[in-house]
Formats: sequence, structure tokens, C-alpha cells
Amino acid sequence: MSAKKIVFVSLCACICVISKEMLSFLPNIELVTFLLMIYSLVFPVSFSLLVSILFVCIEVLLYGVGIWNISYIIAWPLLVGITYIFKHILAKNKDYMALCSGAFGLSFGTLCALPYLFIGGFHTFFSYILSGLLFDVVHMTGNYIIMLLLFDPMYKLIKQIYKKYYI
Repeated sequence: MSAKKIVFVSLCACICVISKEMLSFLPNIELVTFLLMIYSLVFPVSFSLLVSILFVCIEVLLYGVGIWNISYIIAWPLLVGITYIFKHILAKNKDYMALCSGAFGLSFGTLCALPYLFIGGFHTFFSYILSGLLFDVVHMTGNYIIMLLLFDPMYKLIKQIYKKYYI
């Protein structure tokens, strides 16, 4: 990988971290889902996966090691993979992007509960999901609205940046 691409990956991951930290005063409202989905539409899948992994690594450095690390290691690359697989459908319609983004927000709590399935069994897993359901609904709504509002201008901008600087 060239130095230019390493810088791009690092910059995109830092933008994810900074945007998350800037909105941290709002519960479950974040731009990481939005950014990773846009990156997955424009950049190669290897690039977007590296961004998601670097984002997780920076989060671990900021917040320490915990059970949530397992969830992040699963959730963010999974989002990149799903977006990349369906990118020909998603890139054509911001409504599809918003629905996919909202669905990810709603399912994020379940993804975060997966480690508890193995630690405490089904009851712990199910309790974790139920206790965070309100936050998941907020996450879903925020992701949906953010994608509807920002998809068109950001998608065009990231495509221009890709053509001008990344290739």
C-alpha cells in the first residue's frame, strides 16, 4: 500500500473518531455508520475495511479494553461488507441507504449483545437487548435522518475526492 493510501485510510478513520466524539453528548447519534457506508460505496472494500478496523483500534486506545470491543470488531466491518455487497443497489437510491443505515442502528444493540449470549446465556443476551431497545430506536432514527439529509452531497464529494486524490 502506498503512503498516500495509508494517509487516506488514517484520515478517514480519524474523521470517524472525531465525528463520534463531537456528537458524544447525544446518546446513540453518530456519523460513523454514515461515513463507513459512504466510504464503502466509493472506495475499494479493502480500504473501507481498513478504515473500520483502524476506527475500532483508535476507540480501544481511547476507551480501553472491554467486552464491547468484540461487538465493535464484528459490527463495523460487517456494515462495510454488507454495504459493499449491495453497493450497486444502495448507491442509486438514498432511501435504500437510509433504510439500511436505520436497520443497522436498530440491530446494533443486538450485535453488541452477542458476547453476552456466550457469557450468560440466552436470558442475559435477551435482557441486554431489551434494556437497550430505546437507545437502538434512537440510533435507528438518527442514522435514518442523517443518511436522508447528507447522502447526496457527501456521496458526490467523496466520489470527487476519490477521483482527484486516491487513484
